[in-house]
Amino acid sequence: MTITAGATMVASPMPTLPRRQLLILLSFVAFISLGLPDGVLGVAWPFMRHDFDLPISRLGWFLSFGVAGYLISSFFAGQLVRWIGVGRILLFSTVLVAASLTGYALSPRWEVILPLALCVGLGSGAIDAALNVFVASAFPARIVSWLHAFYGVGATIGPIAMTAAVTTVTFASPPGWRWGYASLAILQGLTAVGFATTLSMWRTMPSAAGVPSGPQSPVDTKPVLEADAVAGTAETLRHPVVRLHVLTYFIYAGTEVTAGQWLFSLLLESRSLSPATCGAAVTVFWASLTAGRIAFGQAAERFSAVAILRLATCLAPIAAGLMCVRSGGAPLAIMAAGLLGFSLAPMFPMWISLTPARVGERLAAQAIGFQVSAATVGVAVLPSIAGWLARNVGLESIPVFLMATTVALLFINGWTARKVRDAERRPPAVRPQTEVPD
Repeated sequence: MTITAGATMVASPMPTLPRRQLLILLSFVAFISLGLPDGVLGVAWPFMRHDFDLPISRLGWFLSFGVAGYLISSFFAGQLVRWIGVGRILLFSTVLVAASLTGYALSPRWEVILPLALCVGLGSGAIDAALNVFVASAFPARIVSWLHAFYGVGATIGPIAMTAAVTTVTFASPPGWRWGYASLAILQGLTAVGFATTLSMWRTMPSAAGVPSGPQSPVDTKPVLEADAVAGTAETLRHPVVRLHVLTYFIYAGTEVTAGQWLFSLLLESRSLSPATCGAAVTVFWASLTAGRIAFGQAAERFSAVAILRLATCLAPIAAGLMCVRSGGAPLAIMAAGLLGFSLAPMFPMWISLTPARVGERLAAQAIGFQVSAATVGVAVLPSIAGWLARNVGLESIPVFLMATTVALLFINGWTARKVRDAERRPPAVRPQTEVPD
């Protein structure tokens, strides 16, 4: 799940090719680092819970602290970019995340873990927002799309590393999950070194107009956001499609994170599968999410976003239904996890891509901000509800909960598409100017 923050930046000459490639590479590495902590938590949580003697529902607390930090830093990221620049934000935030993950590995008490989760959220939200501002202004849309896919790469690598740690060290002292977080802290530290050594390269905001023909290419400016071209909050929220998209993102993001965080616990504690098998299922989920975004991105050249969303929202409830079947053992669990990840993959980017056409360019910036904010809230709320269900009903309620949320996505997606079609059929004289056919 990524958050875009608007900021007024001054465009500068397009970077030379080596600098351009280096900044792209570092941006990809940074988004891998964003996905790493999100991917490992679902694997680490059963072992952390055992070590601190906690009820299963405390995972919701952990997620809530992280989301709170994410919301705070991403909200103020635009001002921070103007005050201290993208490079310093990336450097300081990566150091903060590395230090906080080190704190996870060394923490003697659960009460220390929670403020550290807040710090991880603060750092991650700032990295996310600052990179979106920079990359969206400096590079073409293709690079932005690939950037988001690299979040999934991190979320895929994370469970592999954490599964190796917990299966190798198990419940010995120190527990394996601590070694897993220590390894992530080292990776974050190396990323911080990369930002530190390239700090001067992030001080300008190049344009995304294209690759220059030579070192003397003229300046090509491209404003990130014109303040007078953006609608107000009340006007944006009055648009029915905006409200439906906000609800959609709330449910979607909560569904994705609930699956990623609770799948390991479901398979390990309720279905008694081996830790290695459970880790494989989580890894397959995140890998399928990443592969699906790449595949559906290519498919978007031949099929409309509406058609892709129709297919994806139909597949997701089927995948959740397969996850409800207990008798299939490891093969069915892994297959269901892969299908769920693949079906969820195109939803976030495709709904984003449809927003300007559905609500109009004037409302689009505010609308996308509301959608991403709703996704962040969904990440906090829905996994917490799943934790309450796991504690009071049992872990087998998790796949049923996922089936309910994916069915909701199916119906809301269809409802939204119908509203857009109805708007298209209106005579031009009465059609609202903000409702542009997709």
